[in-house]
Amino acid sequence: MAALLAAEQYTMKSSATREDIFFKKSDIVKKAQSLIINKVDSVRVLWWVNSDNEKHIQNYLRADSTVDSTSRRLSMMDEFPDKMYPTVLSMSDKFDINGLQMTMEELFFFVEKQYQEVIKKMVAIDIDYKGVLDYLGNNQEVPYSNPEAVGVDPVEKDRLLKVKEKGQAAVAEMKKMAASCEQLFGLDKCLPISWLDGSNTKTRKYLWAQIKYKDYAANPTSISLFVEKDNGMTRYRISLEIKNDGTDKKTMALYHSHLDIPKEDGMVYVSGSDEWGNPAIITDSVDQIKAKIDLGEIRKVQLCVYVESAEGKTNEQYDADVMAAVKKIIPYYEYVIGKFSTQSTGRAWLLTWNPASWNWTNYKTWCKDTKLGNKFVESWTCASKQPTVGDEIFLIKTGSKPRGILAHGYVVKGAYEADHYDPEKAEAGVKSNHIDTEYDWIQDYDTESMLMQDDLKTTLPDQQWSPMGSGIEIKSSVLPELKKMWLELIGKKADDVTYWPSLEEYDPGITKEKWTELLNDPDVTNKDSLKMFKMILELGGKSTCANLAEIYGGSAGSYNNWGRIFGERVHRKTNCPLCVDGGRQRYYTVPFVGRYVVEKGKRRYSWKLRNELGEALKGMDLSHIDLTTEEESVIAYDKNMILYGPPGTGKTYSTAIYAVAICDQLDLDSVKAMDYDEVMIRYRELLDTGRVAFTTFHQSYGYEEFIEGIKPVLNFGDDIGYTIQDGVFKAFCKGVTMPESNEIDRNAKVSKVVLESGDLVQNNKVSSNKNYVFIIDEINRGNISKIFGELITLIEDTKREGMDEQAAAVLSYSGDLFSVPSNVYILGTMNTADRSIALMDTALRRRFQFVEMMPDANVLRDISADKVDDLDVVEMLEKINERITFLYDREHTIGHAFFTKLAKDPTIETLRAIFENSVIPLLQEYFYEDYQKIQLVLGDNGKTDPSTKFILDEEVKVKSIFKGNADDVVDLPDKKYTINSEAFDNLESYKQII
Repeated sequence: MAALLAAEQYTMKSSATREDIFFKKSDIVKKAQSLIINKVDSVRVLWWVNSDNEKHIQNYLRADSTVDSTSRRLSMMDEFPDKMYPTVLSMSDKFDINGLQMTMEELFFFVEKQYQEVIKKMVAIDIDYKGVLDYLGNNQEVPYSNPEAVGVDPVEKDRLLKVKEKGQAAVAEMKKMAASCEQLFGLDKCLPISWLDGSNTKTRKYLWAQIKYKDYAANPTSISLFVEKDNGMTRYRISLEIKNDGTDKKTMALYHSHLDIPKEDGMVYVSGSDEWGNPAIITDSVDQIKAKIDLGEIRKVQLCVYVESAEGKTNEQYDADVMAAVKKIIPYYEYVIGKFSTQSTGRAWLLTWNPASWNWTNYKTWCKDTKLGNKFVESWTCASKQPTVGDEIFLIKTGSKPRGILAHGYVVKGAYEADHYDPEKAEAGVKSNHIDTEYDWIQDYDTESMLMQDDLKTTLPDQQWSPMGSGIEIKSSVLPELKKMWLELIGKKADDVTYWPSLEEYDPGITKEKWTELLNDPDVTNKDSLKMFKMILELGGKSTCANLAEIYGGSAGSYNNWGRIFGERVHRKTNCPLCVDGGRQRYYTVPFVGRYVVEKGKRRYSWKLRNELGEALKGMDLSHIDLTTEEESVIAYDKNMILYGPPGTGKTYSTAIYAVAICDQLDLDSVKAMDYDEVMIRYRELLDTGRVAFTTFHQSYGYEEFIEGIKPVLNFGDDIGYTIQDGVFKAFCKGVTMPESNEIDRNAKVSKVVLESGDLVQNNKVSSNKNYVFIIDEINRGNISKIFGELITLIEDTKREGMDEQAAAVLSYSGDLFSVPSNVYILGTMNTADRSIALMDTALRRRFQFVEMMPDANVLRDISADKVDDLDVVEMLEKINERITFLYDREHTIGHAFFTKLAKDPTIETLRAIFENSVIPLLQEYFYEDYQKIQLVLGDNGKTDPSTKFILDEEVKVKSIFKGNADDVVDLPDKKYTINSEAFDNLESYKQII
């Protein structure tokens, strides 16, 4: 029947390609039914005629489509030398093929001759598989250096440029292969591919593309495409790979779980690495392989499919083979990373946990984290060996009260033998049956509700709720009601606990009708608001701002800002109440409720439309709202900036705001308008990904710590050697520098500087159009000339790498040629009480732009830190600073940041701590313990009640202190001063400052 269908397709479409002659099994059945007189019920295309099934008996059909694994095609004669056709057929039988008569003999001719051409004809592709193989065959370990380096001979430069061009061309083809994997299989993350080895001094011995699902990018496991050379022949190797540098044993054990799934025909196990020679094929059994892994004889076992090179093989044929190999590896990859459907198979199991018998160390943490969307896998004792992947599990707490079901999840690995959960029994060699369970929700029995055991016995009496062991099956008659009870339990939790604020905590009091009115009011709702609301509706009524940016474009900061501004406009229009959180008024809670979620491996804050607003939006016609985002204009920031001002003005606090604005290319006001907690979440993400680095200058800081220096190292034995080690800034810039193997804009760079065992290690990544910020706190406390050295020239805007006047300097210790990338921003902070700008290094002042940050008492009003009872803290602070400016200067005023603690605790005790620990010590430092001036600043000179004076003065009787006549001594003080601790507890003392 498959032969007839193929012939029909061929006669109808002479340009038919390989995929055109694949057919659904149902089409084959229909064709068979049409040719017989009496219809046969339950006709099927059986597995035993499919040669791609390992248990096949006949090899009539193939299932090797790269598009649809359920389709079948007729196998070719030369694919299976032993292929036999039925001998009972009559060569004179005729068939109607698209209105033409075809005999059985003609059909056999088609299969033997024309069909062979069709099956080998594939859609032309734009990937040079053969060229990549040729490249590796002729370009392994070719010496290489920077062709643009000073002093390179023209002939050598031409050779290096050709090496670079060939390497980049090969990488470009590998990227096309990765793109094809994304299009066919959704593998949407390809890690950077390099044609240079790690030293950047020669070409690689092999090429390597790591392909993953983007959502699982943090997992070290990947499907890897290798191009390697063996015995003079190049080939492709498609492998389930793990980048195991430093990978812990638990992660390696999870990776090796692929051994639990039988390998398919054409797959092999290998050990070793291309770095040290081609991996060796392992012929041992799976049990033998596992034993060698346990003994440490084998570190890593990869599952692979080889695609060998062959004379005359086309790019299309290579593509079909490589993509088919990738498709074979995918199920194993998904199993290892945990990406598979955990929909219930219809069976469920009751596991038990007695806290007295086993200490579940992660229990409390997982109780919280499962509420954030996290899932956790744990090996669990199970008496039955029947649970399979996808079965549901419920966990019941036994032992002391309370007893009941407190967790739910799915089986992610079937029965296997492992050490007993009791450490003593395990040490004695006792084994027990286990399954791996993935918990998606866990209740804390100390503080949260459970499905109580006694209630279950009454409500669902047909089930055993006091099992003697862990792992009995839950009866099918009981399961639906049990699931309903569980969902009711956690459903209440999800609505009332995880989203904040609850209606009991805060309700803006806006009806659906009122929201409709506000959504049609141009003074409240603009096109940006409606665009964001339509996006959120498309995503089910809830989303993080980062998710909106990733799906629809734009920036997370912009969406955050739109939500906050919309809430503020609604408040102004309706005068609805505002939610107060920690002394701060929240505007986003007017249209949204929110909660933290784990999204793509990151902790983010998710907004959910309030029910009434959601209903109002659903009733509107939003079809005219275009969700495409316009190209955002690039916001320019100075490359070198210093935030300067008196103590306590929020300079270090503001570096996070500036860093986020610069890295995400947002305007500063938008970021300042964001909730600071959200800013800090983004700031920490930038730190973690290496786009922001932070250091602090001090008197002992030098060139060696900042640029490079000589570091002693202990060699074998007691000998001490020395090595040149990069400083933090050089390491940061080296990480940002674009690798030679990538043809992208030189301003598109990523750096990561991490601290490992006290050493800085750089990690190159590639991205595009991204900015990076290096923060130097207390920049004026270091010796600038000593620290910056040659960099004092290189950090100028016009001297940066990639600029018209770019400059590079030869570094003192290493002799390296070094320049500063143009997309690195240096952000410093400076306390003007330590040193005036006028006294700063002239070269530094000329190269930096200075942003003044003076005390801003209005900040205290914005965060509700402006009152302690009836004391106006803002007015008090402004009066203090007015007096300091008159007596000293404006650079030694008192910053508002000292008083922000009052937002959370506006009490006399907090105010006392601020004055005793911050204000008084600063005034003593500013006025060199001239307490008369301090009295003037604090208004003590005008206070009539001594108990309200912070500084008490008392006449000094010289004769009672010194013997003899001291009248001739010049400048003896006539008063002595003491700090009056009682005044700090008296609110009147602060009021009389004003």
